[in-house]
Amino acid sequence: MLERSVAMSHGSTRYFTAGTSTTEPPLILLHGVGYSYGGNNWLRALEDLSKGGRQVLAPDILGWGQGGRLGQSYSFAYLVDFVREFQDVLKLGPCDVLGHSMGGWVATLLAYESPERVRRLILAGSGGVSARQLPEMTEFQSPNHDDLLRDVQARYPNESHETQQEIAKEEEANISGPDCLASYRRLLDHMMNPETRARYNTRRRLPFIKAETMLIWGENDNVNPPAMADVMKELLPITQSALMPCGHFPYSELPDEFNRLVNDFLVH
Repeated sequence: MLERSVAMSHGSTRYFTAGTSTTEPPLILLHGVGYSYGGNNWLRALEDLSKGGRQVLAPDILGWGQGGRLGQSYSFAYLVDFVREFQDVLKLGPCDVLGHSMGGWVATLLAYESPERVRRLILAGSGGVSARQLPEMTEFQSPNHDDLLRDVQARYPNESHETQQEIAKEEEANISGPDCLASYRRLLDHMMNPETRARYNTRRRLPFIKAETMLIWGENDNVNPPAMADVMKELLPITQSALMPCGHFPYSELPDEFNRLVNDFLVH
């Protein structure tokens, strides 16, 4: 497993990668919207998901982690094009794409706009079909270390206290830059705008998705409730689905089962 950086039009992008296979499409992992998130959200999944040599890449999405940031308000159009540029600069070609929460929304838009770039699509607790605003995003305040640790403990309940502390330190490093908070607020201002959310709603787009798609949802997800998955299943032309006994973060709450579901879907 390697940590790397690549130059892109906005500056640099950090990403984590494992596996080197050239016989099957790479797998890109897109994280959610949390302020302290980044490609390191997926560190504990990279090894399992790269079994058999599959190349797996987990970038800091533009505006998160330790890469460059834009000094303007932007959301979905920029984020989708960020993924396309990431594919281009690394010469990846068509990829399998796994997105969690906001990352799933971005992955859905990518599959709709650029179907030739997405072979298979995996959406985990994905946004996109609801235009509602989330209070924790519209009323956002910068967290301190204790706030981060509590959040990590909720997302990684089965990890040891030492590992939870390690993850909290990783995430604290993601928000240590001088422009992190201002940049995040610019993102939220645009992303949470009702007009923006309505314009990029995925309901009208889902019937045109060509990639075979899998939905993975937590039955106790109180951020993006399972009813959202039911809407997606009705609209997507080709769908598999799995409901897991967890909340909004199946990849960290039940990582072994989540990774098994992903691997089984990608190799069947």
